[in-house]
This record gives sequence, C-alpha cells and structure tokens, in this order.
Amino acid sequence: MNLRFDHTHYVPVLRFKRSEKVALRELGTQARASITPLLEIVPTADYAPRTLADEIRTHWGPYPFFFDLNHLPEAQDGNLMLKMNGAIRSHGLPGIPVVGLSNGRQFQQAVAMVVALDNRGACIRLFPEDLQRPSLQLGIERLVNTLGLTPERIDLIADYRLVSEFNPSYEDLCRVLPELKRWRTFTVISGAFCQDLRDYDKNAQYERNRDDWISWRNQVLLPNLPRYPTHGDYTIQYALLVEPPPFPNTSASIRYTSDNYWVIMRGEGKRTGPGSSQYAANAELLCGRPEFCGAAFSPGDRYIYNLYQRIGRGPGSAETLLRAGISHHVTFVVDQISKLFGTSTGDEPFLGYLPSQPLPPAERRPTRAPYNARARLPQARPRE
Repeated sequence: MNLRFDHTHYVPVLRFKRSEKVALRELGTQARASITPLLEIVPTADYAPRTLADEIRTHWGPYPFFFDLNHLPEAQDGNLMLKMNGAIRSHGLPGIPVVGLSNGRQFQQAVAMVVALDNRGACIRLFPEDLQRPSLQLGIERLVNTLGLTPERIDLIADYRLVSEFNPSYEDLCRVLPELKRWRTFTVISGAFCQDLRDYDKNAQYERNRDDWISWRNQVLLPNLPRYPTHGDYTIQYALLVEPPPFPNTSASIRYTSDNYWVIMRGEGKRTGPGSSQYAANAELLCGRPEFCGAAFSPGDRYIYNLYQRIGRGPGSAETLLRAGISHHVTFVVDQISKLFGTSTGDEPFLGYLPSQPLPPAERRPTRAPYNARARLPQARPRE
C-alpha cells in the first residue's frame, strides 16, 4: 500500500460506535480524501470481525484507515487480530493494523503475520509511558524487527492522550525518536475535551479552549523542526475511554468546534429537566452565534440547522448531536489545516450528502464570521 501523507493531512481518533459510524458515512468526498481515521474498536453489542468489516465498508468505504483492537482484552493473544484482518481482507478494505510497545509477543507476531500477508504495512502507536522509557529507541527497533518491516512501511503515531504541560515538545519528541525521516507517516495525537460536562452549570453557554489544536498549530509553524507531524485528535470526546454508567441522565447539550475553542451549549438532564426539547432550543441559540458555520458547511451543521427550524423527525438525542458535532469537527479541522497551509479550495468546503429538504438560498451563511463581526453573547465560565 502506498499510503503517504504529511502535516497537511488529519488523523481523527474515532471509537467505532453508531454516532461515529454515521458521521463518517456522511462526510463529503473532499473531507474523506483529507483524513485517515484511527478506528478504535470497542466492546459493543456485536463486534464480530465480519460484522465490523461490513460496517467499515458501509460507513467508510474503500479509503485507508487504521484499526486498533487494544480496548478488547481478548485481542491480546493475537487470534482476534488475525480474524479481524481476514474479514477486512475479504471485503477488500485497506485497513492498517495498530500495534504498540506494550502489546504482548503473541499480538505483535499476529500483526507481523498480517503485514506479511497483505503488504499494507503497520502503524506503531506510542503512548506517554512509552515515550518516557529510557529504552524507547531499543523498544521501537525490536518491534520493527518483529514486524519484519522497514520504517518506510510503518506509520508512526505519538499519542499524548491528554494535553499536559508534561508532554514533550515536538522538538524534544523529534530528538528521541529514531529514524525520524524514514517513517512512512508521522502523526502526533492529543485530546483536550473534558470527560463530561459536570463542571459546567446548566442552562448556559461556554467556551473551552482547544488546547490540542493550539499546541499542534503553534509548534508546526516553528521553522526548525526536523519533521512536521500530522495533526491528530479525539474530536469532541475525552481522550481516555470511559464508558457511561447504565441509564445515565444525559444532559441535552451540544458541543461545537470553532477556531480556538469549543462552544458548549449546556442543558439539563433529560430525565429531570425539560427533556429532549432542549436540543432544538440550544440549536436555535447556537445558530444565532457568530461561530455557527451555516447549514451548508457539513452534514452536522445541516442537522443542527434543521433541528433549530424543526425540520425532520424527532427532537434530537445525545447520539444524533454527538454525530453532528463530530461531523462538524472533522470538516472544520480539515478546513483549518487547508487554510493554514494554503491548500484550501474554497470558503465553503464540503456539502456532504444533502438530505431531501433543500436549503433555502437565503439561509446560506459564510462559513466563519470574524470574531468582531457582531457582538458576542454573554459568556459564563465553568466552575473552578
């Protein structure tokens, strides 16, 4: 597989659940060509290999993707990796297996068998505990040897998980990684969204800094990095996998990405508050803010606009608003990167798959109004 991309590309980490699947399926062609998603396979009602391969083909199609099985404890003996890759191969999908230094010998050898069969290469994903090892370079060398590959056929990912002042700078990271310029691709991933919204008071609007984006942008603009990493993030979700409790009282909230921060429309719990009708009310407030990119910007924006206009079925749900937020975020980041490096082809980048309801021309708005274009709404701040 001749997979190559640079710092003008984007690698979103997506847990392969229903919201994420639909968000991927609805992305426009231009967005698909600008990303390589890292799909984290998590325990769901049915994560049998053939079922997963069917769903990847349905929702993502023939585009390259990384797939990571490390959230499945039973995957560590390597058998599930072999079965999963067999299903991916039978569907003709260009999946690239993810392996790390902490995986056991059986798992690493299973990945070596996969890459020998399919000639697609592999992805090595390093976490903070790996980057802090005194034997980091030796560990990477041993893993490369086990895989039977050269760096030119390996995608290297440094995943910081959570943004922290203790994360190494990109300059320091480049210094400790071996064979830096030889890796097929080089990506740095981090996340800055909170675990949940409990620190935000109900019925208010907030702005939360996108420290993951800000850190990457500021460092890739430095002139002397020996290699510029691709940007990766956890979209609008917490970087660590924390499953919700059974039957949670989910708040009717919306997460919406803007230039340097997320807009958070914080609602009340659906069981104890006004219920799902809050989604449409929050969508209306969001559509009135200068950050709203307009219904034509992405399928997620179209959904939010239709919810505000009461077009379509249903009052909205946590699942559909998460899907809309991810759709908007991925499209927005692709647009940001293209504009940052002068590769943008237009101000309104992706229409995606439009629903049957046509968009009135009068409702098409610019993708992003300048910050000073009009007065900002009063903002609340999260509790300390």
